[in-house]
Amino acid sequence: MPATRLHIDTISSLDWVEAIVQVGGTLDADTAPALLREITRVRQNGANRVLLDLTGVDEIDAEGVDVLLHIRRQMHYEDGVFGVVGFGEAARRSLREAGVADVLGLE
Repeated sequence: MPATRLHIDTISSLDWVEAIVQVGGTLDADTAPALLREITRVRQNGANRVLLDLTGVDEIDAEGVDVLLHIRRQMHYEDGVFGVVGFGEAARRSLREAGVADVLGLE
């Protein structure tokens, strides 16, 4: 079985108030921790507003969904702003099947 890959690129404002995290590839049990680490790094750098672009994601499994919900809860708890600003068809399908499309702003 080939290794699962996740590509993460982060674009931030100069003062790190806002960051856009672009994700591509597969978001699953093997790769979800990398996304969580990146969001944690972005938050530690001072970003209070984190926008996630899932346009390039070709698959999300249950662990991937769990990490998205964890990030959303954590940002809310810390009075931050979290939103998903882009969905590819695979991400849409995965999030609908998981029943969390409305929670993450798809619906």
